Amino acid sequence: MQTLTVSSLTLPTYPVKDLLIVKTLTKISTELYYSIIDAAGTEVISNKIIDAYEGLIKISVDSLKRGMYLLRISSNNSYVVASFVKA
Repeated sequence: MQTLTVSSLTLPTYPVKDLLIVKTLTKISTELYYSIIDAAGTEVISNKIIDAYEGLIKISVDSLKRGMYLLRISSNNSYVVASFVKA
């Protein structure tokens, strides 16, 4: 079973508008979940990742206000946290 690591995922380095696209560098064969946390530490979006296709995870962020957020992607035995900016 593949473990999630920071090096197994890449997020865009530029501000995103409507869609956050995360690339997986290795195949993850377990169920994945995500949470988006705002600057105040409040979880604003949380869901199961169901539309990962060919190494891409697409997460709609159009309902978020502008600002910096944390993205937490977790599997059964590990998790990764990374930041992104919503434009």
